Amino acid sequence: MNGIDTYAYNADLYCSTCANGVIQANLQDKLGYSDNGDSDCWPQYVGDSGGGEADSPQHCGNCSMFLENPLTSDGENYLKEMIAEGSTNGIQDLIHAEWKQYYNYLFV
Repeated sequence: MNGIDTYAYNADLYCSTCANGVIQANLQDKLGYSDNGDSDCWPQYVGDSGGGEADSPQHCGNCSMFLENPLTSDGENYLKEMIAEGSTNGIQDLIHAEWKQYYNYLFV
């Protein structure tokens, strides 16, 4: 199960659109920076697994796109609890529905 192409930059994760189109353009055009291989200075590609296995669903640090990352066993338990608790916020309901659809193997 592949996720979204993901980049690490300044201790956060970003989708390819934000990393390539927004962050890199700003760094290069406005500041004159270029890729030096350091994720503190330039977005670095970390793969197509949404940033890799994590204890919770990951989202882009700029646009909030769900990155479709795999979950650890703790992450799976966390997600089941979050979905079971429900929410009182319409936006949270949409996010939970997106998570539930992607991680549907947890709810069968």
